[in-house]
Amino acid sequence: MTLVVAVPFGFAIRDSLKGNDLQSKKEQAEKDAVAEEARARVEEKEREAKEYEAQKLVDAKRKQTLASLIGSVRGSLGDRFNGKQVGVPSSEEFESSLNLIDGLEDRDGEKPGLQLRGNGDIASVSFTIGDDHCGEMRQALVAVWGDSTDDVWVDSEHSRRASLGGLLCILHFDQIVDDKTWTKTALSNLIGKTPAQAQKLLGPSTAPMTEGEDSDLSWYLPGASSGRESTELVATVVDGKITSTTASTTVSATQAQTLIAALSKQLGAPPVADETGNYQWLKPNVVASYSDSWRFTVSRGGAFTRDE
Repeated sequence: MTLVVAVPFGFAIRDSLKGNDLQSKKEQAEKDAVAEEARARVEEKEREAKEYEAQKLVDAKRKQTLASLIGSVRGSLGDRFNGKQVGVPSSEEFESSLNLIDGLEDRDGEKPGLQLRGNGDIASVSFTIGDDHCGEMRQALVAVWGDSTDDVWVDSEHSRRASLGGLLCILHFDQIVDDKTWTKTALSNLIGKTPAQAQKLLGPSTAPMTEGEDSDLSWYLPGASSGRESTELVATVVDGKITSTTASTTVSATQAQTLIAALSKQLGAPPVADETGNYQWLKPNVVASYSDSWRFTVSRGGAFTRDE
């Protein structure tokens, strides 16, 4: 009887010495769990350190890229574009250089924008900075060009400007004209003229018309001083004759009011403001409108035509 009892007890002592008993296994499992947690913490710290270093490289590269977009002269493109500025002829080299820029916002395929006039001159260049890095771009601009008004930096000497803002925070480079010149262009009396006559006045359209078919004509023209983007003038052609025109651009609220005043001066009468916020000059059939998104348009003819 004593022998029968002693055998299991002897096994228990043996298992305890070898660490195979339940208590020892539990203690070992707890030690293993603690060690695993420690290893996981070390691996997590190593991963975070690698990600931090990688992000530092990305941030440094983006900072360098943002700085390279702007030149030392207010409103100018950077040296990486080999002297190309808005208003001069474009080139394959310049257009290729835009496609090589990385480190900018890439949302839904957004890439640097380029507007060319019908004669091949650069009308506008734009870069999608992205909302997350808008402040960083603004700091770079202020560091080189100083403070701005409404995030618009004007170079009157070279009749150009750079601006920052809008959806996805776009950095624009455009040519500009004074208020009087802008309103003259917006009110170009093309109604009743043929496409050939219109292009004789304003130069080649952005895209050539399809022969034998009616289609819109358009021109990229300089913008107003305080604004973003160039001005696009669109002429609608029906039966070979222009029936209406619309000039569209983006300007600050203050600039919009100065343009309305300039339009009134040129048209010789104040506008009638309706409940929708439009400004109408009935006799010359002109309507101007302005929205909170800085969009300013001037339409002539078309649906507003009464006695053209």
